[in-house]
Amino acid sequence: MGKTTEYVVCFNCYRNQILNKKEKGLVNFNRWNPETSDFIQVREGLGRTKDGKSQGFPKVDTLTLHDAVLSGNIEYKKVIKQEKEQLLKVLQAFYDEGIITKTELNSIK
Repeated sequence: MGKTTEYVVCFNCYRNQILNKKEKGLVNFNRWNPETSDFIQVREGLGRTKDGKSQGFPKVDTLTLHDAVLSGNIEYKKVIKQEKEQLLKVLQAFYDEGIITKTELNSIK
């Protein structure tokens, strides 16, 4: 039998990451800053070279969650609603498992 590796799956996007990498340590999902992190990224597709290689998709603009809400964009609004519904499911699951307490839930501003 081959070597097994444990992965942590993000409950939001289903991206999986190795639980504990020797060179980097334990996986870290705690990177998103609601005030400064990208919520929406606008990227430009640069196409392909003559030999078929992608030239990439560089960011040309970004919006924070706050900016996305203020924009009034209907598609952003729908995605924000989906994110909210998913977060509520996660909070409920964490509460049901005893990971977070009612006091912690009530402390949300």
